Amino acid sequence: MYISPAELDALEDFRPAVQRALYLAERINGVCMRYVSHHYNNAYAIIDGVKTDGTPFPRNLSFDFNDTYCALTNRSSTDVLHIHDALSYDQTARLKVTELLQIRSYVGAPILLNGSVFFGTLGIAAPEPNAFSAQDAETLKAIAAFLAAAIELEYEHCRHVKAGTYKRAALSLLPEDIPGLVCYSIRMDLYPDWNGMLEEADQAHVEHVLISRLKQYTQRELTLFQLEPLKYMLLMYDDEKPVDKLYAARQLHDHLTEPVKSGDRFIKPAVALGVSEYGEETRTHTLIQKAYMASVRSKATHRAKTVFTPPSAKAASETKSIIARDLPLALEHESFSFVYQPQFHTGTGAFSGVEVLLRWEHPDIGFVNPEWVFEVAERTGMLLEMDRWIMQKAVQNLSPLYQIQPFQVSINLSSFHADPHELAAVIRQTAGKGLIPAEHLTFELTENPEPESTEQLHLFLESLKETGVRIALDDFGKGYSSMSYIQRLPIHTLKLDRTFIQDLDTDSAHRWLVKAMVTMGRRFQLSVIAEGVETGEQLALLKECGCPFVQGYYFARPMPLEELKKKLMMNTYRTAGS
Repeated sequence: MYISPAELDALEDFRPAVQRALYLAERINGVCMRYVSHHYNNAYAIIDGVKTDGTPFPRNLSFDFNDTYCALTNRSSTDVLHIHDALSYDQTARLKVTELLQIRSYVGAPILLNGSVFFGTLGIAAPEPNAFSAQDAETLKAIAAFLAAAIELEYEHCRHVKAGTYKRAALSLLPEDIPGLVCYSIRMDLYPDWNGMLEEADQAHVEHVLISRLKQYTQRELTLFQLEPLKYMLLMYDDEKPVDKLYAARQLHDHLTEPVKSGDRFIKPAVALGVSEYGEETRTHTLIQKAYMASVRSKATHRAKTVFTPPSAKAASETKSIIARDLPLALEHESFSFVYQPQFHTGTGAFSGVEVLLRWEHPDIGFVNPEWVFEVAERTGMLLEMDRWIMQKAVQNLSPLYQIQPFQVSINLSSFHADPHELAAVIRQTAGKGLIPAEHLTFELTENPEPESTEQLHLFLESLKETGVRIALDDFGKGYSSMSYIQRLPIHTLKLDRTFIQDLDTDSAHRWLVKAMVTMGRRFQLSVIAEGVETGEQLALLKECGCPFVQGYYFARPMPLEELKKKLMMNTYRTAGS
């Protein structure tokens, strides 16, 4: 059990127990200094206490640890530290506080939660030597045990101590107004990759993993509440920078729905997610209730599929205005970055290529939803410049790795609405530099629902034929014009939308669709990549369907360039030629 300073501030009901402990300690020696300290990380604070002259310590007075104080407080031991004469004791003789507070005798009793976890110290000190007997030391130890029990009682009232999360009762400790608060209500179901019942031990293990994942998203303390098994409330807030709520929700969803291995099986969480945010409503408990009800509706309506409650229209509009204002400068100063999603051969597991994904951490907004970046770029006439920078920078970044070990590089193009001649010229220019051969460059396009765009796209792709680059149709099957695209357009690769893969192992209709799309790809001599592969069962079914390439969290998450380089250099990912 570990109690943080923020948690301690919330546990006000244990304060009378501290006062009672100090009163009992005074009975040992009426003129002594007495205090209760709390230890956390590499520091300690005086929770409450009285100096030798009778004046109180400043409340929550904090100090950094040093080796001398660590030895003095005997942090690693459950024993009482009894010093008869501080001037003759090696550790305390060097402490300035010994002279400053006129300490000659000292007894420090550890406050141990659950009998073993060091919380802090109940200490007494006197200005004369040999002020405390062995019996006094035992008495102080008993008082410290009483105080530990009082802290445990209050702490466990609002904490799941073993899980390290707060109980529903702890919600009442929250302030009524928390600027910048975002509430995520999370309801989960667990589906094993087999047809049997989920064992209690498996569920406990999976829930432990899920709680660990949730804790990675807490920005401050007092944030993760476990309302019931598999039902949580995650509170995130930042006074200084607003967060792209939709993007944060997508990140949280992706992280939570990643399959969990328990023994020899995989358990896949299904998530219903409700989100509310500070703004139009400011009362904390109303926001919590709104998020909770949103997750209930999500689960009831969508059968436990993940549903995002997006930010309000006003908040989204304000965020996009900030993006539009700062996009030109961000492009000029190259404030964007990339992560790289590895791709693999389904049959052999060999590394085959990477998809380049754009990221932008805005100084005020935080991580920006890439879809919003491209939407704003199109609206403000910056789309071509964005495409140009992404293509050239991605090829420049990956070229050194390619020279060591050739692989396919897939780059997303943002839209079909850019001038086809200008965009084609940029692609030809990028391919013509020779950093990565044209046949190993794939440009991913998303189908456009407007029928009149197909002819424009056809002209654009025909103009690229001479360059030798490859074209992939992203999110295949999601739109309405998929068949006309593969029949009429000169494309090379189909990328199956992740929504088909997500339920591949539980939905026979999806298995039939995926098999049909893979067969269709082969008929038109197209390569096929399945996105969003998260379980071994999904991989086995894709092999059965004849899908040649895959990408997804089952193999690797998107990663920075240095991490990709490290894995390739260490031969973590076996290549087709190895």
